[in-house]
Amino acid sequence: MIYDNNLLKQAKCSSKDKQKLSILIERLVLFSETARREGLLALEDGFDEIHDPFLLQAIQFVVDGVDPYILRTILYTKIYYGGHYGLRLLAMIIAAEGVLSIQCGDNPIVLLYQLCSLLGDEGETIKAKIIKKHKIDPIISSSSREQEIDLKLPPEISSVRKGPLNKEEIQGLLDKVSDEGKGGE
Repeated sequence: MIYDNNLLKQAKCSSKDKQKLSILIERLVLFSETARREGLLALEDGFDEIHDPFLLQAIQFVVDGVDPYILRTILYTKIYYGGHYGLRLLAMIIAAEGVLSIQCGDNPIVLLYQLCSLLGDEGETIKAKIIKKHKIDPIISSSSREQEIDLKLPPEISSVRKGPLNKEEIQGLLDKVSDEGKGGE
């Protein structure tokens, strides 16, 4: 997720403009559902529906198996040096974050929450509309949440811990993942 305040200031736009992004967010959530259900290659079937060259190229890179780090670099280079402001810039940020989330296999509801958070208060309205339209259940029961945690955590933590992680444990996991991503350097 992007944390560059200067870039987000350049992407500032009106509430009315932000509402226009609901179509993009909805499309990304649907792509996410397709990718999780049928695999990333199934996204090729939707190429004809994508009219934004930035989004189309990003999805093509995902389907072609481009490394996530390289894809993030390509997308954000285009964002930073493309000279865009306002609505177009915000749309590019949302597209980039959405595609990177899809590539990682994130849950579509997590993707929805993530992308709507970029829109501030308007994001809550958009999120509610999409949830209602697609009858998405935004609540995960505590028993299924525990099962999800058990599946994602390394055995040394999941077998011992059933509650939330503290800061040190989270930082340790982040460090471990970071080290693995660098080839164990």
